[in-house]
Amino acid sequence: MSTLQEIYEAAMRRQREGYGAAPTTVEALMYELRTDGERALSTSNCQRRLHDLSTDQVRAVTERLTRLRARYPAITDELLLALADQL
Repeated sequence: MSTLQEIYEAAMRRQREGYGAAPTTVEALMYELRTDGERALSTSNCQRRLHDLSTDQVRAVTERLTRLRARYPAITDELLLALADQL
């Protein structure tokens, strides 16, 4: 039998897949990742924001970071691979 928490989490997953996170959440995540790089992934704020993104949003963030890579040294191969693991 499903617990209330499992039902809630399943509903939230369905919502994220359909809608994803708010644009402000995406921009906050972009800032964290381009500024702090892979280190940002260990913070609770970053993990929460990343968890809120839909699959399409994770792909878009990865693509944007790839394009910004030359301007931000914190955007490393390791960061991009860690994001790819989220897909």
